[in-house]
Amino acid sequence: DIAFDNCQFAGAREALAAEKISGLKLTHCVLTGFKNAGLALKDCKGAFISGNIFDNAGCPALKVDGKDAIKYSDYNAYREIGKIDEKHSMEIIPEFADENGIRVLKNSRLFAALGPFGKPAGLYRDEPKVGALDLVEKPKVYSLSATTANIEWMTSLPAECELAWGNAPGCANTQKYDVNRFGTYSLTGLKPGQTYYFRIKSLRAPSAYGWLGLATDEEIDSSPVELKGEPLSFTTPKENPATATYYVAPDGQDSNSGRDRKNAWQTIQHAADKVNAGDTVQIAGGRYCERVIIRATGETNAPITFKCVPGEKVVMDGNGKALNAAFVACGKSNLRFDGFYLVGSNRERLSGWFLTECGEFKLYNCKNIEIARCFSDGRGGYTARTITALFVENLLVKNCVTMNKMSGAMSFGRCPDMRLENNVFARQMISSFTLNNTKEQKLIIENNIFTDMLEKKAKMNINFAALEDAASVKLKNNCFVVRCFPPAQRIIFTDVDHSIRKVTKSYTIGDFDAEFGDTRTIFADPLFAGDPGVKGNPKDKAGYAPDRMMDPGLKLDFNSFFATDPEVVKRGIGLQPEAFKDFVFNP
Repeated sequence: DIAFDNCQFAGAREALAAEKISGLKLTHCVLTGFKNAGLALKDCKGAFISGNIFDNAGCPALKVDGKDAIKYSDYNAYREIGKIDEKHSMEIIPEFADENGIRVLKNSRLFAALGPFGKPAGLYRDEPKVGALDLVEKPKVYSLSATTANIEWMTSLPAECELAWGNAPGCANTQKYDVNRFGTYSLTGLKPGQTYYFRIKSLRAPSAYGWLGLATDEEIDSSPVELKGEPLSFTTPKENPATATYYVAPDGQDSNSGRDRKNAWQTIQHAADKVNAGDTVQIAGGRYCERVIIRATGETNAPITFKCVPGEKVVMDGNGKALNAAFVACGKSNLRFDGFYLVGSNRERLSGWFLTECGEFKLYNCKNIEIARCFSDGRGGYTARTITALFVENLLVKNCVTMNKMSGAMSFGRCPDMRLENNVFARQMISSFTLNNTKEQKLIIENNIFTDMLEKKAKMNINFAALEDAASVKLKNNCFVVRCFPPAQRIIFTDVDHSIRKVTKSYTIGDFDAEFGDTRTIFADPLFAGDPGVKGNPKDKAGYAPDRMMDPGLKLDFNSFFATDPEVVKRGIGLQPEAFKDFVFNP
């Protein structure tokens, strides 16, 4: 089940060779520059070959060693069709020109409708036609509480929306807000029983990344689309209904009431569609392949909570990297996420724009968010960051584990009053996190354990975190585990100027202490309880301790990362075991 689509293969012998592969799929590819065979299949079964261009001259396009090698082959183009018996395939001579190392097809018009379903043979772009940027669905109220309003709308393309609202039709309050077609934004701090108005004044191409130097005004169409019409009006309830606890379980049904375990809903998204300020969602143990969009906001004294049923293991599964997030919250406040295991989300973003960026927790333009007791396991491949947050105020991440992540376990931008407390960042492939805050937007990093990264990266002395401004960080009582340099030489942070994409300053702990005061940092092996080299486990003390724990076959849980080093425990660094008394761990 290996598939290649819209690829070009150029080889001196075979363009593409496969051995002992079942279910190979080759579609809309170009195979050129070969002298022995375009596609050579040895001991293969069930190949599917369609819509390709084989630039074969005097040699076979397909070379197989058995009748079961090919399940289906048709709608292809061959320079010489030879003995190939395919009803819809044709013999056409492709004309190529070399451009920057790529062979570009110059007579592509001859292949324009030769592929399956009237598509071209060879490489092509199959993208839907889109019209101009416009408002597809006008704003509507999704739900209300006495002091909040959850509003949704749709745009034809990703857009920066100029929102306006107030207690009069003039809508005195304004804010620019990016959406990826589906817009959801929550107004907070409203008064009970009062009428309010909301409208979208204009749309333009999104620019949330402009401040990072990742887009410029010249690179995006910044012409606004002005929107007319009467504003949306609504009246908040005079008081909130009683708060509710809902239940979700793999054996539930979304048609149930959700009010107890026996009548649980089946999907977390269904719960996210129903909750309002002050409600709690208890999620039973099991595996959930969902990308949950949060549609309502909590209130200051009535947050919305998503948490595991005590003693049960809730796994948010990216479904083989088909999903690039577990929870997405945009324009929401006062949310709590507690007790999730996260695996298998895709780290690839669809474009450079934030709202398509990867992150098991994707947070945009939020306030007062807490993420606690979450375990993000990145072993076995390149998976999404644990958290990607932009314009999030008062974010707390506590008693979490994130391990073996690529390109930073977490990414934060313009997130003031943020705290990382009692977390473990274990053997990241590069750095632990990136932070793009100004010096006024403080991040407090306290009681965490940071282990060094992949060995080849650690040998390059790459930072544990890349910062826009080191003055934005307050570091206190953390433990660093280093492998390749003495602590006095190991770079902890670097300042990065995004406008020129260069490191402008590097900090060891000594440098950081000298500039910002004593951080009470220690360098030590925390002696994780799940480390095979720790007393009570198999006697394997070879190599770097966190490396031993990255074996995908090793069962790990929160208690695997409890520190046992006396000094680390004494100083309260790392996970707090007392916070996990209601958990049942793997044996």
